[in-house]
Amino acid sequence: MIDGQETGRVLFADAKRNIGPKMPTLAFRQQTFIMEQGIEAPFVKWENGTVNITADQAIAATLPSKDRPTEAMKFLNEILADGKPMLKKQIEEEAAKRGLSTDQLKRAKDRLPNIKAEKEGMTGPWKWTLWI
Repeated sequence: MIDGQETGRVLFADAKRNIGPKMPTLAFRQQTFIMEQGIEAPFVKWENGTVNITADQAIAATLPSKDRPTEAMKFLNEILADGKPMLKKQIEEEAAKRGLSTDQLKRAKDRLPNIKAEKEGMTGPWKWTLWI
């Protein structure tokens, strides 16, 4: 498991198994050595000691936290900050420009209790409002 794309650190963690003792987690970095002929030779440079983390903890650290605001939540709070109703279609268009999908917006709206969706009559458009 790669610990961080920017660091190049890779974790070598013990997978679940039923027999034998649990092995410690190790860390290494992939590096390159330039040989005399200009040939690049990849090698693994192990870090000293062990890392105090399990495979499950390492994977959980890469998943988004339920408590952490998502980019879509930040976007909705920003675009609706003035408290005025905004057409859902217009919100979706602005979100698409930022690489956010309609599904991400819906999940973000559902997680934000202060965003209300209202429809004008039976056939009117949906509008979203940030209740301040």
